[in-house]
Amino acid sequence: MADPVVVVVGEGSQPVDLSKHPSGIVPTLQNIVSTVNLDCKLDLKQIALQARNAEYNPKRFAAVIMRIREPKTTALIFASGKMVGFSCQSTAKILSEMKIIYPNIAWSKDETCCIMERIGTSNRPLYHGFTPQVCTGAKSEQQSKLAARKYARIIQKLGFPAKFKDFKIQNIVGSCDVKFPIRLEGLAYSHGAFSSYEPELFPGLIYRMKQPKIVLLIFVSGKIVLTGAKVRDETYAAFENIYPVLSEFRKTQQCYKFDFPFLDRDVVTVDDNRLNYYDWLAAQCGIPQIEEWRTQMYAENGMNRNVRPETYRDEWED
Repeated sequence: MADPVVVVVGEGSQPVDLSKHPSGIVPTLQNIVSTVNLDCKLDLKQIALQARNAEYNPKRFAAVIMRIREPKTTALIFASGKMVGFSCQSTAKILSEMKIIYPNIAWSKDETCCIMERIGTSNRPLYHGFTPQVCTGAKSEQQSKLAARKYARIIQKLGFPAKFKDFKIQNIVGSCDVKFPIRLEGLAYSHGAFSSYEPELFPGLIYRMKQPKIVLLIFVSGKIVLTGAKVRDETYAAFENIYPVLSEFRKTQQCYKFDFPFLDRDVVTVDDNRLNYYDWLAAQCGIPQIEEWRTQMYAENGMNRNVRPETYRDEWED
């Protein structure tokens, strides 16, 4: 069996296994969202009063938001005893992550109330608040699990019989840069079944890959964001699948060179240069150049402006 080919790109870069990453680019994990069940009922008001690193506003969001510094993560702790962990530091970002994790739940217009309704024949409220405890913000699976255990330990120290059950990675967010610009219009046209591109609403192209089931945000600069994976290998596989497509729609840099013969001679003033450019442009288009009397008028006005910069509009020599 042949040894894997490993390359190092750039000074200080980590070696890349080309057998796993043929493109030579490895997406960087930016955020991991996980859930865990503490298997006990919780008094959220008591937790918020006793813990220094927690905030609770039931009118705004029906969960305690708790943060720790190492690993730098955020957790949503619900009264049901289930927790969700995030790396996001704002409630708005947390809500956006929740929509990705639970697509089968429709959020009400007032999202901050955290009132959800089940999609289907029944429109009755399912519950107020949320079931899972969420933990987010970790950069690796190990950090996410460690953070979830720390949150569980904090709850135990507050006097609740918390356990650590059903830990699961719900979403992995990665990003990378292909180092070349991309023609998003062409990509959206050729892959219309998977792409959504509306630059008036969002500058990036949204590409929904079927296998693996990953959502990619592709920007014209070459920056890529991958989300929706449950394991990191899905993120890597999705990028290797899309990289040949991105290379196909690579934007070539075109340089246009114009020959301005009037620039070969000495230019006296900016206005003089501009008039010569207009004459050259008119000649290229096959239309009459600026009349001599108009050119003389512009020249006289320019001289008057140089002599009387403050009053040239009101004073002149006949």
